[in-house]
Amino acid sequence: MKFSIESLESRVMMSVNCVDPEICNLYGSGYADGQLTRTEVIGLFRSATDGGQVSATEVRDLRNIVANSIMPASVKSLSQDVLDARPTAANMNQLIDKWFYGKDRPSLAGFPEISYQPVSGSLFVSGASAADIQQGRVGDCYLLAALGAVADKLNTVINTMFTDNMDGTWAVRFYKLDGSRYIEDWVTVDNQLPVNSAGFAAFENFGSNRLNPSNELWPALAEKAYAQFARGNSYAALSGGWPSLVFGQVTGRTAISSFDPNAIAALINYVSRGDAVVVYRYMDPARTQGHAYFVKSYSNGIFQLHNPWGAHHLSLDASQIRSQCYGFAVATRV
Repeated sequence: MKFSIESLESRVMMSVNCVDPEICNLYGSGYADGQLTRTEVIGLFRSATDGGQVSATEVRDLRNIVANSIMPASVKSLSQDVLDARPTAANMNQLIDKWFYGKDRPSLAGFPEISYQPVSGSLFVSGASAADIQQGRVGDCYLLAALGAVADKLNTVINTMFTDNMDGTWAVRFYKLDGSRYIEDWVTVDNQLPVNSAGFAAFENFGSNRLNPSNELWPALAEKAYAQFARGNSYAALSGGWPSLVFGQVTGRTAISSFDPNAIAALINYVSRGDAVVVYRYMDPARTQGHAYFVKSYSNGIFQLHNPWGAHHLSLDASQIRSQCYGFAVATRV
């Protein structure tokens, strides 16, 4: 059977080869308006298990539908992840839970006193800003400084990074390299975040007690999503990394990176034109420990450095940057 369905809104003719009767019927019903929703796609996946197995015909139908139908970008990406995992009747619901409902949460190994608990709050409170960032117990300053810089200078990127599924889950967009170009890659996180026994944030802070309705969740959700996306689904594995890599994964554009201690003029230029900039600073006399700060501003010869801890920010002049810092990364505005 071959469905040809024309969207009354877009007038774009979509043609999908479809064989399995149940999948065909569900697809025909769901795609009558010219697009598939997240709920409709999940229903299509679940329908493939009704016979006790997911046949090659059903998988082929689902691949054709995902490839050739209009649906939100997050849904298309997550659907492809389900299909790439070679779904069977035995694991289909598990794959749906992982990719569409965020139930395969990052490991808390190494933090025995920390547990997942549902957290109240909103994705954004008065919009995303660098002030929302407050690093917790894992060494992911590179990630949180980069996110703070992007929130401060490239705010639209953060605003479009999340899709609220309105069921206590969010799809979170990153980018991965496909050859020489970046393509969207989405993961899903739920509203369960790591807290201590008193119910307070253990890692990236979301505000206060987990039950506080005023909590702002986006930094903690981004940290959790990044553990899934890039760090083997583990919080412990978040420790250590490079902001230049995060900039590419968050913005979808190749970042500029420099380890030239004399590139002060270039650094001033990037900051002055409003780019997102993170600098790497030595934290000990032996220069064996580093920490990432993002540059809030440059004025009258002084760089204002924002610490992702949420405190201990710095004001450094060019000579101090040259002597104390060992590099920087830039996500440009264009």
